[in-house]
Amino acid sequence: MSDSTRDNVYMSLSFKFNALMVYASLVVAAFVDAYTDNTYSFEAQMDIMTLVFQICAMLLTVVALYNVMSETTYLKRMYYGKIVEEFSPTFFALATYFVFMLISRVYKVSLIFAGYPQLAMWESAAGYTTLYSLMKVFNVLYYCTVVWAMQKLFASPELFKARETAFQPVRPNY
Repeated sequence: MSDSTRDNVYMSLSFKFNALMVYASLVVAAFVDAYTDNTYSFEAQMDIMTLVFQICAMLLTVVALYNVMSETTYLKRMYYGKIVEEFSPTFFALATYFVFMLISRVYKVSLIFAGYPQLAMWESAAGYTTLYSLMKVFNVLYYCTVVWAMQKLFASPELFKARETAFQPVRPNY
């Protein structure tokens, strides 16, 4: 098994730090999402702030995940199509969760501005419960696919190996 591609591939310190940041940002995003579910204020400012915190937590996860993926040979050689192909479930879940998060939170803020009490939104607002449920389904799907992408990166050290023939010297050796 000494010739296997799964043997001792060096991972840089930045890879390890960014991998830790992905998981830490997912925990932060889960706590922010849990907190935003229980806001029963009658002012829209709190809901707008929690939306901003949700977007920031998501962006932190995306940036850390991109930094981890930037260690792969695909991104080092600018094969963005290959990265999208390899990790398409993650990018799809990210985009759909972001869209549903924005729609549901903006709809909630508009209902607050219209004068709906927080508890009445669940019963009388048209489609809010369905929209919120879909957002939470895509939220869980997003978390699962980010963890899946990280596990795929950990289990595929061949993505990090650079063949010596891939990098040609600028001038010939004399």
